[in-house]
Amino acid sequence: MATQILLDTVLVDVGDGTLRDLCAREYNFEDMDIIAITHGHYDHMGGLHSLLGYLRMIGRKKTLRILHPGALEVDSVVRGFTKCYENTIPFEIEVIQVEDRKIYQFDTVSIQPFFVSHAGSTAQGIMPKIPAAGYRIIVKDQIFAVTGDSCMCYSLRELVSGADMAFIEATWTEERKKRLTKKYGDIEEEMLAVHLSEEQAHQLGKLSKEYMLIHT
Repeated sequence: MATQILLDTVLVDVGDGTLRDLCAREYNFEDMDIIAITHGHYDHMGGLHSLLGYLRMIGRKKTLRILHPGALEVDSVVRGFTKCYENTIPFEIEVIQVEDRKIYQFDTVSIQPFFVSHAGSTAQGIMPKIPAAGYRIIVKDQIFAVTGDSCMCYSLRELVSGADMAFIEATWTEERKKRLTKKYGDIEEEMLAVHLSEEQAHQLGKLSKEYMLIHT
């Protein structure tokens, strides 16, 4: 699984496979100014080291900013990368741990994080909650909202309301419900404490002008 959404100069999340996907579309990596990571799970930031390595290889010069809501995984990857290649990285990496609802103004975009409620789920069950954020991004007078992974919470409604385009996570699909219920029993309550259902996602989407469901 890989999650990434490219909005002009901003890449939201960098799941495993992001580098492959961007290369396949012949993306100009010099256009990328910011990576905004919603949380530290592997399907949302597992491709970060590969992307940094590629930018080093092609000799990128511009500063790369990486935003995240306090994900230890992101800090660890960046520290490891800079330790491995500390004298041969031709660009600066600026890591910004964002604050809830603070507006970050950059050259051509503004980004506002909204902290959301998310936790991991594995065969071990539901894990403790982790730092997670959705992002409201203004590019060329267009408002984009990206929820990241979250259960239903008030901040999601605030994040999505009035957006020109919203990208809304809807992991708990009917197909997944049938498959996982067969395997683990009735776990819907647990899953809805972590992710949105399709029905919830459609409800959120109606608060924006247009929306797209993302099945992670």
